Amino acid sequence: EYMGSTAMRSPYSKHVRLLWSYVSLCFFGCVVVYLMMFDSLQLTETNEIARMATFNQTHNDYRGVQTLSNMSDSATVPHTKQDIPPRSMVNSSVSSDLPLYHAEPERLVVVSVKSVADAYWVPQISLPHILYLDSAEVTGPQSTSFFLHIQPQTKTEIHAFLRFIIDYYHNLPRNVGFINAQTDTWRHTIPKYQFIKDLKWGDHSFFYLDYRNFKKLFATGSQDRVNFELFWEQSGFIHSIGSTPMYINTYLGGEFVVKKQRILLRSKEFYESLLSWFLNQQSISEEVAADILRAVWGVIFGEPASASAYGEGKCHVLVCSRP
Repeated sequence: EYMGSTAMRSPYSKHVRLLWSYVSLCFFGCVVVYLMMFDSLQLTETNEIARMATFNQTHNDYRGVQTLSNMSDSATVPHTKQDIPPRSMVNSSVSSDLPLYHAEPERLVVVSVKSVADAYWVPQISLPHILYLDSAEVTGPQSTSFFLHIQPQTKTEIHAFLRFIIDYYHNLPRNVGFINAQTDTWRHTIPKYQFIKDLKWGDHSFFYLDYRNFKKLFATGSQDRVNFELFWEQSGFIHSIGSTPMYINTYLGGEFVVKKQRILLRSKEFYESLLSWFLNQQSISEEVAADILRAVWGVIFGEPASASAYGEGKCHVLVCSRP
């Protein structure tokens, strides 16, 4: 009876054994696949750590390259008046959204920073960016952006903008946006990071970000004419650009986007001389000198002094699909 009972159950036992074998095979197969994936992830992480270690050591990208002549941090730029103080890197944290140095970006945002706290919004632009810190502050390893420290400390963004041009003169990106970090909104209507992303990058050789405040400045007989003529002569513009204009038509604000070719209209020595004059001159106040430079960026980059207002207004500067 026992043997007969076993014989009757045997077909079902066979199916159970086959099912058990199938389940076991699937289980062990999943384990093997998981282990292979884990090893792959570990290898990828190891390679990434090694790459970042090499990257941090060489600073070989737009976040950390020192100068295009590979100068050390202790080096200075030769100058006609007085050596420009060196800038140094104040942190070596890496932000993965920035391109490697050898991959020339189409767009790069240069941000003048007076306080690290002012730059909290900058990573949100999701574009390659570099921050020049014109402050005694030291950034910590938690920083998500790369800062270059410049001395001496000044009250305006002019030092940072000129310093970038000098540092990167021989390897500029195709389009550069020069931005002030102090305000995180553009005219308090749109987040500044969104405004920057909506700019018409590459559509114009040069344009100011402020499309609203167009002014005629430094006209003969005006109160600011004397300082303008003094600036034009002492800064060397009268020799490198030409005779003093009768006036300057310009937008206010001093933030702008410019193509590489326009920056290269002037020699590196021109920008070095201008920065040296700005840091060392005592004829006019720093604020007045900065106001004049904000007004003549366009002239420096090849725009006529008698430039016209943007006919498209806002749509000259921004992609107008956004309301």
